[in-house]
Amino acid sequence: MASHCNYQRKHPYFTTILRALIIALAITASACSTTSKTPQLTDLKGVYSVEIDNPNLLAQHAPLLRVEQNEQDHNKIGTVIASKNDANKIKIDIDTSQATLYGEQISFQGEHGRYTNLIYRFHFSRVPFSLLPFSLTYGSNVGLFVIITLNEAEKPILVSAVHSCGCYLAFIPTDQLIDSAFPKNWPKEKQTVFGESLPSIIKLTDNKSRFIIDLRNSNHRVHNVSAINKKSLSGDSFVIPMRLSPIDSLRNLPLGDGTTTSMFTNKGARKGYVKGSNKPFEALLMSWWAFDPQIGVDKDYGDPEKTGTIFYTSLKPWHRKASNMWPFTGFLEFWGWSL
Repeated sequence: MASHCNYQRKHPYFTTILRALIIALAITASACSTTSKTPQLTDLKGVYSVEIDNPNLLAQHAPLLRVEQNEQDHNKIGTVIASKNDANKIKIDIDTSQATLYGEQISFQGEHGRYTNLIYRFHFSRVPFSLLPFSLTYGSNVGLFVIITLNEAEKPILVSAVHSCGCYLAFIPTDQLIDSAFPKNWPKEKQTVFGESLPSIIKLTDNKSRFIIDLRNSNHRVHNVSAINKKSLSGDSFVIPMRLSPIDSLRNLPLGDGTTTSMFTNKGARKGYVKGSNKPFEALLMSWWAFDPQIGVDKDYGDPEKTGTIFYTSLKPWHRKASNMWPFTGFLEFWGWSL
């Protein structure tokens, strides 16, 4: 932006927006700062894991999820549930007594062949309020996506992680990805993603590797992605069992009276957004310059004509459609990948 000096002189409001953006990014960085040490691969305490006896791809490649300070309720992965209150109003909550990973498998055609996306979604009850560090993403019913892309040989080539509001997007390729598919000037060892240091590439030791996604306390930021052999989990008493359910089940949550409801609002200005999800600080500090009153609110992922919302991953309003994660090929091209 600094190169647009003439534009700033002609349009004074641009400077105001730029300053607000810098302030918001500084707040975001302060919310993510931590001195926590990345757990070792051998430390499997508190790892959420799906049973892998199921032969389907979604179960076989389901990521292991490890959250800092998992004993705290807001750091426990839960199951999305629906109920009605005394006023007969539908309420969506996250039941932290049982962990559920919601999955979906989709194939797509790329420039170099056909690929399979294994899409995983999971939710926490909330990001708790905090002043130091400031919790910009404070809110309820928050979630994340982990998308594992397989090549035609069904080998993982790319891990994409993003919060279910479309923020904090991270790409972690594996050594199975062809060289021509990488963005230009991709770092060789480490990459920095909104203040977090992540590996630039993951080396898979064999065909039995599973990914471990490490998440921060409270804000649930991804702070490490690694691979481990499936056999290393066998017999480990610290592993937390996690159910695998279809993502579509989130659109048919039982209410206990024989009827069902969707996790997502199906009409109005909040169509496609998670019921009960709110991000007051993001709305206050970012919505006006991002031109989105629902910024930061967790949402559905899919065809915008069906969901009613665009799962954009760039804050620039003019890149809203181009950075949409649906369809995946256009999304990858926008961010410099060539699959």
